[in-house]
Amino acid sequence: MTLAASRPRGGCVKHRAMRAGNAVAGGLGTIAVLALAMTAACGEKKAPPSLARIDKVKDALVSDDASKIAEATAGLPACPKAADAAACLTAMANDLGSKKGFVREPADQAACATVAVVLTRDKRGSAFGDSAAWGLQLKSGKGPGVDALRLAVARAMAASAPAVGRAFDDEKDFPILLRSVAESVPGACDTYAALGEGADPKKLPPETSAEHSACVHKHLSLRGGPGPSYGDGLPRAAEGAAALWRDTEKNLRLGLAAMSGPARDQVEAKLKVVEAATLKLTLKKIENAATPTQVVNTLLDVHEDAGIYIGHKDGGAPEAGPRPLKKGL
Repeated sequence: MTLAASRPRGGCVKHRAMRAGNAVAGGLGTIAVLALAMTAACGEKKAPPSLARIDKVKDALVSDDASKIAEATAGLPACPKAADAAACLTAMANDLGSKKGFVREPADQAACATVAVVLTRDKRGSAFGDSAAWGLQLKSGKGPGVDALRLAVARAMAASAPAVGRAFDDEKDFPILLRSVAESVPGACDTYAALGEGADPKKLPPETSAEHSACVHKHLSLRGGPGPSYGDGLPRAAEGAAALWRDTEKNLRLGLAAMSGPARDQVEAKLKVVEAATLKLTLKKIENAATPTQVVNTLLDVHEDAGIYIGHKDGGAPEAGPRPLKKGL
């Protein structure tokens, strides 16, 4: 029997060679050599290169050692604040094994690991879009990329805890909170990042302003938030950031059930620091007098109660299009 005749078409090389050897007399020596040479094909499988890189990032975050984290993330694209976030995230996700680039919903292991790296190394929590997608992964996701995400978020929030865990009694201090949340929580609004860097609330583009940002609107609507009609400017943005911080802490705590071993221990240790800071976090409340935004929203409510739908409330575009008119104008 020739070597070509014994070459398998698929399946385990060793098993196919053994079957061929039983069927062909006089070819046992050749088959035995082939089987021994190719036994590795049926042995213990190694992790795919993509997961191996993600595991390396996760293990470095478990160690909480800056030098190991730098080694694990070496060579991955940098995402500084001036960079194109979309291009950077896509390139990094591909380097971490994705074949589809940076996928937010449903987030895959490479996307979660990408967020972990950018949070840890570049401090850009505002680069990742809707916070709900990452909150879901923190709460119930599984896998090395998700664990890396939990570790990175817990680490970043613990680092920000001293700045966040205080009473903010003066509006001039709100940028401290906004900057801390923008750097440490995935899905933080661009509004928080801009105001945290000292931007004038009145000079932001309309879609990024605290009054009109769909992102801020969603965070104010989270459980424990003051509601989407709260305030304007810095106070409104700060309340949205605080609501996102609390919601992320809660999701991290719930996510411990999906973890085990040293990774879980590390997240739990960081969470103690975060939770202690959250208990101290309070913001100066404003008298919620009617603002222009609230006046418009109230008028929309009155018309809708009368069966006339004019448009969506200020604070963000709808996700599924407008509701049908109940009554023509």
